[in-house]
Amino acid sequence: MRLVIIGPILMKNEAFTFRPREWLPVTETIARRQGSSQKPPEQLRELLVKLPGVTTGTRFGGEAFFFRKRFFCHFHATRDHLFLETFVWHNVEAVVSEVPGTIPHPEYGGYGWVRLPIDSDDAVSRGRQLIETTYRYLRTTRRVSIPQEKLRPETLDLLRKELPEIRVKVKESKKRNQVVLEAQGVLDYEKADDLLDKATRILKGPRNHRGRPTIRSYRRVFG
Repeated sequence: MRLVIIGPILMKNEAFTFRPREWLPVTETIARRQGSSQKPPEQLRELLVKLPGVTTGTRFGGEAFFFRKRFFCHFHATRDHLFLETFVWHNVEAVVSEVPGTIPHPEYGGYGWVRLPIDSDDAVSRGRQLIETTYRYLRTTRRVSIPQEKLRPETLDLLRKELPEIRVKVKESKKRNQVVLEAQGVLDYEKADDLLDKATRILKGPRNHRGRPTIRSYRRVFG
């Protein structure tokens, strides 16, 4: 007989929020917290730490990997499995199609995180592919938070005109808009950084004496 807790259980997820999980078996909860004795394959860890800009830290009691302070990868050990989990922005469907065996993370409804079970030599090879794909998205994507009252249509129009290589997606909220910038098709990461820096300057400044971006100041920056 399996004992079941009646009522919500608060589980901390990778997005640093708490989500109620109802009717969760105790055995599953224990498995999530205790984990397994499996260790991440050394070749995958070595690949991660050698990527430019990647540093290590800790999340959820284990080693985690960061790019410019953004948590983007870790190994999640359950009682029976070892998963490689990575953050791929809004590209979950593309990554699932590109890297065999990868699935959307079950906690996040198809956005942000994916996972790949590491259970064979072939899975390790696919893990390398997932890491390389994830890193490509990290280097060519940036999110900029802008107060709602400061993000004006003419600013977005100027950005699209001056930087046609940059794809712009805006997620609106009551106080701040989240603008996701993506340097599509750019494989030179230094060029991608330059394009994303220019796009960020258009969104956030230069500014006039009232703290608002001015079209004239943009023209001086971009010629």
